[in-house]
Amino acid sequence: MAKVVLNRHLLVNGCKLSELRKKQESLCREMMYNKQEKKFGPFFYQTLGDLYTILSLTGESDDQVASIFIPREECEKSMLDIYSSTKNTSILQLFYYHRFMQSFAASDFETALHYCEEFEKCGSGVISRVLDVATNFYSGIIGFVLARKTKKDGLFDIGEHRRMLFQMWSDHGSKWNAENKALLLQAEKCYTNGNLDEAKSNYEASIKSAREHKFIHEEALAYELYGIFRVETGHLENGKELLRKAQSLYAEWGAVKKASQILLPIIM
Repeated sequence: MAKVVLNRHLLVNGCKLSELRKKQESLCREMMYNKQEKKFGPFFYQTLGDLYTILSLTGESDDQVASIFIPREECEKSMLDIYSSTKNTSILQLFYYHRFMQSFAASDFETALHYCEEFEKCGSGVISRVLDVATNFYSGIIGFVLARKTKKDGLFDIGEHRRMLFQMWSDHGSKWNAENKALLLQAEKCYTNGNLDEAKSNYEASIKSAREHKFIHEEALAYELYGIFRVETGHLENGKELLRKAQSLYAEWGAVKKASQILLPIIM
């Protein structure tokens, strides 16, 4: 169980995906107590779900992993079956977490927000685990982005609630982990409110903080959102330059599929 949690922390905190992918497959193999008949230990399905989430970022085909273990769809069905028989909400929450992370990586923000809402229905709403930190941060980004695009009521409040949480963390002892996230959420808030100069300075501060604290995936995300901001506010060439930097950082992290998608909105 300790390795399961550790690897999940490594994913959320930006461990190189190529290294983590190997660790995760090795861990799944450890959990097969009858390899010939493909019978698995109690934590196998959630661990395999984490592996498939990694593949969603790297862009690697599911085929090799599915041939060793079971396909992604069967893994998800097994998790839901376990929940149905045990009513263990942590299993259902992990199912929604995997769906949320995969949707966010694909920039399918409306779907991601739906899965985040389902995730939160399963828990207490108290941030205490790495999954809660990840879903709160990314759903905060989603809230501000969708507030600008759709103008629907309540979306800005989702972003602001998350921003306040991370600002509190940053101010009270978790600066190393929370500062860059709080700054990026502040940048997105300022952009949504039309405070463009303040947004620009907060994007740049978030990038600097993420780099200093070695969160390469969050530095990439900050560059991506900063680039989108610049493009959408009429600075096309600078925006493209920032997006290319995001693309480079995502590729360095190992999120090859994500990197390949970065400039698509501009090209289209």
